[in-house]
Amino acid sequence: MEKLPLLEKNAYLKIRIKKDNAVAHLAYSHYDVGRSYILKDITSGLNPEMIGEYLATLQSEFDWEIFHLVDSANFILDFSDEGIGISGITIILDDTTYVKAIRDFCPEIKIEINSKKLVSDRMTAFCRKLGYKDLLFIDSDILSTTITRARYALEDSLKNNYSVQDAYISDNDIDVLASSILSAQLQAFMTDNATIYALANRWVNYVYTGIEETEDNCLLDILRAQKTRQLLSLSLANKELLKDFGKQSRAQKNLQGIAIIFTGSMARVINEKSIIVSLIDGLQLSGHFDLYVDKNNFFDTMVSSYLDGINASDIILSRKDVLEDPIKVILPEIQKDKSVRKVVMDGNVISQERGEVRIYALAPNITLIDTPNEKAFVSMKLSRGAYLKGYGEELEFSSDPLSTKYSKIIVDCRYKPIIYGPDRSINKNNFDLWFNEQD
Repeated sequence: MEKLPLLEKNAYLKIRIKKDNAVAHLAYSHYDVGRSYILKDITSGLNPEMIGEYLATLQSEFDWEIFHLVDSANFILDFSDEGIGISGITIILDDTTYVKAIRDFCPEIKIEINSKKLVSDRMTAFCRKLGYKDLLFIDSDILSTTITRARYALEDSLKNNYSVQDAYISDNDIDVLASSILSAQLQAFMTDNATIYALANRWVNYVYTGIEETEDNCLLDILRAQKTRQLLSLSLANKELLKDFGKQSRAQKNLQGIAIIFTGSMARVINEKSIIVSLIDGLQLSGHFDLYVDKNNFFDTMVSSYLDGINASDIILSRKDVLEDPIKVILPEIQKDKSVRKVVMDGNVISQERGEVRIYALAPNITLIDTPNEKAFVSMKLSRGAYLKGYGEELEFSSDPLSTKYSKIIVDCRYKPIIYGPDRSINKNNFDLWFNEQD
């Protein structure tokens, strides 16, 4: 029997363009020998007039021959080996702005419009393949955030259907975003103690450059605060969309079936700790979920190739190619008392190499727990009035490289409601307390 062509050596290019930003992924896979990798390029300041130059430049960026000229027209060079040719190109757009320019440069490029149906289909395929019954997909860039939720439809379980709903929020334009630094609502979530003049100067310069990547701690603090503010506004305006997220429909102690995917440019720019706090506090979450931080923005491009498996029409990729290990996030309800700090969870992580390792979590801290790189069983018992909504006091789950292996476990034992302010210095002290980073 002949092998499927995609099981042999292959390469494919996918590009996601949002407004003037592009993320390109060139994937190579040799399925038979277990060799695969994905090259990435991020470009800002793009416009339709530049699309030809941009596509041609990707050849040097990736050190890969992609196009060849035929009678002054560009065509895709057929794949022959690593660095020489690809089997196709797909560009995913939000609208038709770039279509003519792409067609003029190379008529063989496949174009997809990133419709709600495309996102919905990808989310339900993700749920079915990875066994999730409830999934939040959060796509966030500097201006806007979209939340889409896919839930297993219990009343229609024989058809294995999911109901999908979404909500969107935006700061409308760059001028509005730039002036937002002066709003009390944004400053209520910030921790940086720089003067408002210094903050405004940095923020306005950052916003108008159009380059979202930054390592400036002051700007990263503003971005975390801005995302928390946006998410809180979304959650308050769309309570039904987020109702009962993080909880199961029946009481049990096994934590499974619920996840969040956080993607978009903010997944690349903001660090994991800030993303987690923004999600929990902005969406006012409780219960538990698996968190996938899509730092490489694969969900819009290469994830579909993994989800399609051997039925993929472009390239076959594995889970480890496109998904980083998720974080298990657990959000118990903590009863406040006179104790400054108290143990509210203790348990064990059991694996073959490490044996039985004791774990515990203190209130009012956010505790990070490492997991082994092998199959492990995690059991926890909440105490001193602490419990997990819909689950109770005894919890358990597995971390397994062959299915879902967690990079870490986070147990948020802060007292609710989470209170910010009244000023940035108090917020800074609270963050240090929450993450146990006090001097």
